[in-house]
Amino acid sequence: MILHLHGYTLRAAAVSSFVGMGMEDVDAWDADVVHIVNTRFMQHQASLPTLGRARFLLFAYFCFPSMAHQTSQNFLWIIRTDPNLDETLRNDMVELLRPYSNFFLVASNNNFLAGNGSLEGAWRDGIASAEVLRSSIYCGDVRLLRAARKFESEKIVLETRLDADDGLHVDYLKYVQESAVEKLQSHDTMSLKKPLKASWHYWCARRHIQWHVDENSVGELNKVEHSHFCITAGLTIGFAHGTSAGSVKLYPHDTLFKQVQKDGGCGMESNERCIELVSDIDIAAMRSRTVTSAGMMGVTLEGKIDGNRLKEFWEKLETGFKISLEEAKLVNSFILKNLEAIALENEMGQCTEGHSCKTKSKEKLLRMRDLAKYGAKLTPVAK
Repeated sequence: MILHLHGYTLRAAAVSSFVGMGMEDVDAWDADVVHIVNTRFMQHQASLPTLGRARFLLFAYFCFPSMAHQTSQNFLWIIRTDPNLDETLRNDMVELLRPYSNFFLVASNNNFLAGNGSLEGAWRDGIASAEVLRSSIYCGDVRLLRAARKFESEKIVLETRLDADDGLHVDYLKYVQESAVEKLQSHDTMSLKKPLKASWHYWCARRHIQWHVDENSVGELNKVEHSHFCITAGLTIGFAHGTSAGSVKLYPHDTLFKQVQKDGGCGMESNERCIELVSDIDIAAMRSRTVTSAGMMGVTLEGKIDGNRLKEFWEKLETGFKISLEEAKLVNSFILKNLEAIALENEMGQCTEGHSCKTKSKEKLLRMRDLAKYGAKLTPVAK
């Protein structure tokens, strides 16, 4: 499928049908899990047009392809955006997402704890689903949302976090779903006297690729691997059947792994069995680290991939994430050409509601704006 949006051409996957329920039948949910993927886009930042366009390109060329090509489409992707988002930008988002019945653009600035927000609640127990259904929904089949709300109490519930400029390997959601069925208590195991499975579980990506804007036209890549740390891309919490949202401890992503291994509480004898750094997928996630970033963490390139292996890693992005070299060039070019405006608008949006208000981030953005303004080369230097 080819989409043309304001001068940009997008390659989309053939539309996959959601098999959690029949489209005319809300009385069944055939999938073993109710899986929600939470993404935020320009919340509380509706009036920053250049930043918004840059983030849209990152979303359309990096994030969206990885989701449209997931080998399991048994998930609902809920993208929350500012209700006052620029109409042209909103229409482009809708045009991109509309072919997919399980992809939803929702007018909401609210985020819940399970999706790295500040509001108490999750899809489990119905608080998050009620908020979504009260909001304006620009695209997606609302019957799927209603069914997911109706059957969440009978199923394993998964909530995955994905920032709008990041991507997941096309097998990642399938892996997590199959792992959840194996690890978490279901309706069939609840009657056993001694639980053989966990009441909750976390999954995180062990290895990921970072993409940085660079003067070389296509951007630079570096590979990152963690052994005791959870990145945000792909961070998933699973609630077993019968487990309420309030009974599961939630931690910031940067302390999550160590805290879960210390505190446990999932019902297994070993705390290590409460959380998994996914290793079966070689590169589980990709992250964009650019001047569009809200927190500006990791924007400086560290340890770029050697030129002899660069082709290999671009091939991994093409096959595993459906991200093409040509589309990366387009995004790289747009950000470089508009760097001054993007940095200025991102600095303006730093202290809006729901966003970090870090002095270091603001200072870094102002320095990048000034560099762009006076024509300095912006190639990130590896430390």
